[in-house]
Amino acid sequence: MTKKRSTTYRLNAVDYTIFIVCSIAAAVMLFLFYRDMNSFTIKQAENPIAKIYFKKNTAQRKFIDSDIWEVLTSSSDVYDGDRIRTSNNSEAYTEFADGAAKIQLNEKSMIQIFQSKEQKSIDFIGGEIFIESNVPDGEKLVIHSGKTEIAISNKAEVKIALPEVTDAEAAGAVEAGDSVVVIEVVSGQVEVLDQSDGSEQTVAEVAPVLMNSGQSLTFGSERTETVTDKPADTQNAVKEPEKPKNPVQIVKEGIEKTITRAKEKFAYNTWEENGVKRSNYEFWIPLSDLTEKFKIIPKGSLLEVEVSGTPSATLRYFAIQIGTGEEGEEWHRAHGFTWTNNGGYLAGGVPFDIKKPIVVDYDIVNTDRSSVGISYEKGAAEVVISDLKVRVKVVSLNGGHNTTVAQSGYSKTYEYGSLTLFKDVYGSGPNDYNYELYLNAEQIFGESVSIPAGRRVRFSISGTSSGQIQWFAPDIIYVDYGDWDTIIAPNWDSYSIRFSEEPTPANVPFAYSRSCELLKPLTNTNKAMFRLIVSGEGLPSAPTFSNLKLTFEVE
Repeated sequence: MTKKRSTTYRLNAVDYTIFIVCSIAAAVMLFLFYRDMNSFTIKQAENPIAKIYFKKNTAQRKFIDSDIWEVLTSSSDVYDGDRIRTSNNSEAYTEFADGAAKIQLNEKSMIQIFQSKEQKSIDFIGGEIFIESNVPDGEKLVIHSGKTEIAISNKAEVKIALPEVTDAEAAGAVEAGDSVVVIEVVSGQVEVLDQSDGSEQTVAEVAPVLMNSGQSLTFGSERTETVTDKPADTQNAVKEPEKPKNPVQIVKEGIEKTITRAKEKFAYNTWEENGVKRSNYEFWIPLSDLTEKFKIIPKGSLLEVEVSGTPSATLRYFAIQIGTGEEGEEWHRAHGFTWTNNGGYLAGGVPFDIKKPIVVDYDIVNTDRSSVGISYEKGAAEVVISDLKVRVKVVSLNGGHNTTVAQSGYSKTYEYGSLTLFKDVYGSGPNDYNYELYLNAEQIFGESVSIPAGRRVRFSISGTSSGQIQWFAPDIIYVDYGDWDTIIAPNWDSYSIRFSEEPTPANVPFAYSRSCELLKPLTNTNKAMFRLIVSGEGLPSAPTFSNLKLTFEVE
């Protein structure tokens, strides 16, 4: 007899366990996928410049050095150079940290925001935005849209419209270009500069259009028209996007730009160095104003910087430096310190004109984040330079580090009828100071010259001192991003290479000569200086040398 076979399947304990484990794993994977899709990054080494807030649906952010768009929470930080965009049927607004401006983004809109010492700026890439400006006196908010620039220096409300953002624009391949820009001033007053007619005029050469409350402008079409008391028609603001282009390109070799100021007063600056409080006077000019905006200057480029004007008081010397810094990086000099004026003085009321070669030792990947600074140490009163001119020329994009070896028998002499040394404080003690004279090594041995280690250099000095000097010595120092490295003094022991073991009497002619070996190579004279160190011991004030003669020889 045949038995019927049961078709009923019952789950046992193992089956239940497998089912529960798989369900939990699926839930965890779904949670991780959701969190990854909605995650956002916080930059630990950088302070945010603004915050973004949602009004409806979705907004995203992309760092300047990233290709990833992040979906943000209802309140997220925004950093310098970040791009922000909204999707379909979405609205959001971002507000600068100091409350200087609030920018509302309607759907399918995109902006990029920047903040520097000089100003806050917005690159408007597409869509429609509404700006409520509340910038304090003396500051301004600048909105760039293709070749149109809108400057707000007071309280104002402005609406700006462009074609909606395409996928290529969102990826950063396409900027606003020459698309039609519609500007409507709701309240307040703004200035508008337009270069969409294809002219080669610089921004400084274009006459600004002053817009008041209730006016609107349309730029980028075949005509530019002003409409009073009529809202801007953003529906017609549509144009084919321009061909993709790289928004950041290498600066052109040979480009040359000049900034002029009728008067420039140096700002007082203080800092601490090795426990010693130091100070100087300085002013800065954006590098993008002197070359081009958003350009790359590659490492090894050779620049020529010219500074001219008339100082209101006597200056011992001043230094030129280019500072740069990118996302996640601290500010740093792009080259070794460049000092001017070989030991003498820039006399008050007397015009000067100094040209200096500068080799860039870091890639400057964005000139809009870099500046040219001119500074001098505290030692004179506040100085105002009249008829100031700062010119920067890109001489070469490569080969700036090429050097020639100094030849034996080379000689150079400097003579000064009367020269007073300056006081240099190097420590916190009451006697931690010397009196010093600095000369640029490239003007002693020639520009871009190297001297290998082991080669000897002879220093000869003669003249008369106004006070008795306990000892004084020569030195060559190599300057590299704030690190000063002596080349001829062992372990910074300048006393060991002094000219004379006996004190030098006051008002008695002297003549000394000393041969010193380079303990380390001088790889590029553009980064080096000669200094004459005079001990401050027993000197109530800075010594003055009469009929001073300095001779340098390569043996």
